[in-house]
Amino acid sequence: LPDGTAYVLSGGKATAIPASSLPSAKPTATLKDGSIVDISANQITTYQPNGQVISHTFSYAGEGVAIFRMGLGPDGNIYGSTVLPAYLLSITIANAATPSIKNLGLLPYGEVYSFGSDTKNLYMAGYAYTYPLATFNPAQPFSGTNPAYNHSYIYEDLRPSAMVRDPNSSTIYIGATPGYGKLG
Repeated sequence: LPDGTAYVLSGGKATAIPASSLPSAKPTATLKDGSIVDISANQITTYQPNGQVISHTFSYAGEGVAIFRMGLGPDGNIYGSTVLPAYLLSITIANAATPSIKNLGLLPYGEVYSFGSDTKNLYMAGYAYTYPLATFNPAQPFSGTNPAYNHSYIYEDLRPSAMVRDPNSSTIYIGATPGYGKLG
């Protein structure tokens, strides 16, 4: 899991274990002849079984990632996310003539479908998220614990495209597409 917890599944039970106790992952980019391929930055390196290493540099930077959803944050800035991969970004609009855009970091899995906020936090409802409701405090740096993912919130609906927060009860209402086999 993103928090570093790993589980051993055996006999119908899931037992938590430290991720450090897991064996190293085998390389997945192995060719039929046993060569291993590694891609980093702008270089492809092939490690052949006979020990020979072949590297090729490429200049293709790829296409940019489009902004998928946007919402107003508690600090008056605009927040948004891209889709697959989902990056969280902020747009500082204090000076409307020259707003600044900052990539805050990569969100785990899925995509943010709606944003909401209160006086302190930005809330994000996601589709195919590890945890479908996340809370981000813009006053703190983006990190492994900010945003925080709500472990207890589980829903079977899809694409949470609307979010409203009740200021009197702090309850968040989310409108989503019904899950598979459910009525609209």
